[in-house]
Amino acid sequence: MDYEILRSLNAWAASNSGVSWTFFLFTREVLKNLLPIVLFWGLWFSFSAETRQSAREKLLGVLLIGAIAIGVARALASILPFRTRPMHDPDAGVVVMDWLNTSLLEEWSAFPSDHAVLFFALAIGLFQVSKRAGAIALLHAGLIVCLPRIAVGLHWPSDIAVGTVIGIVLSLLLFRPVHALISRIGIVPFFEAREAIGYPLLFLATYEVSRMFHSVRQVMQFVLD
Repeated sequence: MDYEILRSLNAWAASNSGVSWTFFLFTREVLKNLLPIVLFWGLWFSFSAETRQSAREKLLGVLLIGAIAIGVARALASILPFRTRPMHDPDAGVVVMDWLNTSLLEEWSAFPSDHAVLFFALAIGLFQVSKRAGAIALLHAGLIVCLPRIAVGLHWPSDIAVGTVIGIVLSLLLFRPVHALISRIGIVPFFEAREAIGYPLLFLATYEVSRMFHSVRQVMQFVLD
């Protein structure tokens, strides 16, 4: 079934310049990565005084779950058997888009999709803060983040499916204990009393999420190497 789904979506994208161009836009970081962060900041300032602290604690929890999710995804990709991406597999029979760099991610295992893990973990977390924002984030994760990655040959459908399950399960399991931990530490009142420190750090955290912790991973790779 992996092959059938992959080839159907790839043929659709390859035969339609409008679809191909749309997927090109969807794979750019601005559209692919930023919506959960926009939703995060919108929710951060949207709650009344009575519910603001609890909501902000939950939102910080969503960021922490995102960090855990990307760590789990990268750990699994490292310890599980290497899986070649469809665009690098001659047996996959996919048409590689002209705009796609074929050397991209050549040494990175495709399984599981760290994009699916991260963005579905964030979406489920946001859903538990605001159903409307969470629904938007879920649609974004499925249609803008994950669908194009199958259609252009960056991932097999099963990479996405397993990554989606991992992200959802992680978020559901961790949301309450992480919220309780953040509430017990009192980090929100601490930083709200020191906004000159708190907001720059929070901006840095959301920036790293929007880059899928790229800078953190580079530092970790440098340290481990």
